[in-house]
Amino acid sequence: GSAVVLFDGDPNHPGFGALWRLVADSGTTYFGTSAPFLMTSRRAGLTPWRDHDLSRLRGIGSTGSPLPAEGFRWVYEEAAAGEAARLPATG
Repeated sequence: GSAVVLFDGDPNHPGFGALWRLVADSGTTYFGTSAPFLMTSRRAGLTPWRDHDLSRLRGIGSTGSPLPAEGFRWVYEEAAAGEAARLPATG
């Protein structure tokens, strides 16, 4: 009962929040993405957990380049004080 969803392309097309909509619409439980995407979402003022039903999301992984501390805080604070999703340390 699982599926892998891969996305190839501009994560903000047709607008900011498109990839977060995909996460919500597909019922993603673990979302692996890049630090630049998370930081872009933060800078754009996105509030994905308020704007989309991410109730099935259980974890977020940041891959590739290091995620700055403010990126970790953004994910934690936007995920209902960290209860909905945990961001594991990566390097």
